[in-house]
Amino acid sequence: MLICLSAVTRLEELWIEFYSAITGRCSNRCSNRAMASRPPRRQTRVFLPVLRRFKFTGISKYVEDLLNWIEAPLLKRLVVELFENLEATYDTPQLARFISRMPVFEAPIEARLLIEDRAMRIVILPSNRADDREAITVQIHCPEPDRQLRCLTQVCSSALPCLSTVEHLYISEGGEPPPHWPDNIENTRWWDLLRPYTALKNLYLSKAFAPRIAPALHDLFRESVTEVLPKLQNIFLEDLPPSDPAKTAIWQFITGSRVDSHPIAVAHWDRELYNLKWEEEDEWD
Repeated sequence: MLICLSAVTRLEELWIEFYSAITGRCSNRCSNRAMASRPPRRQTRVFLPVLRRFKFTGISKYVEDLLNWIEAPLLKRLVVELFENLEATYDTPQLARFISRMPVFEAPIEARLLIEDRAMRIVILPSNRADDREAITVQIHCPEPDRQLRCLTQVCSSALPCLSTVEHLYISEGGEPPPHWPDNIENTRWWDLLRPYTALKNLYLSKAFAPRIAPALHDLFRESVTEVLPKLQNIFLEDLPPSDPAKTAIWQFITGSRVDSHPIAVAHWDRELYNLKWEEEDEWD
């Protein structure tokens, strides 16, 4: 595949998709063992000078091996969809290096976390984007919400160091109807997911997920876990009345131990006014 790519230096769009991962006809376990048994071969670095859009669907091992040899200095749209891989961790240092070489994403300030029944994705937007198609999307496909959250946390920690500059984070369901997520996700799972956002100032929570995240935020501030969201200033809640348990919990932690040195405001979020493009369109026309 690398040899073929090296011959198409005028390539502007590239989409690589492993159907076996989607259909389940081929086990990821077999794929990993097969790759592990092959001796490493010396490759020639592939330079794609005008590549602007790249989408990859498969398992983390494949994308790591591929991105290790590709240079695409003008890339502005990257979509990586990873499928559950029971034998491997989601350690993706090559993906991190690849993203770090994309100048447009040097210091993003906005990210969107979209949650569905069987998938979770994070969308990172550059600070000065020319259009809505300039973005990095990393998606994890997994049927179990707890493992889905754990896998995405691992990918964010290893592949997305740029999250440390994000100031605005939106957490919402990724479609209609809202996903059937359990309410008993451990608080530390949410803490780990939010930990990379050391510069975050504004947190936006949809009405579907504010009640699920509120207990984690309440305990976070009550226990003075200062390394998580140390610069948070505002929490915006979508369509939640004052009597809602989620809003009550959030107001409770505002009066807690961190308020004197780090005041946090809670406000209403009118999602329609933001005109956010929540459904990412992966149309490559």
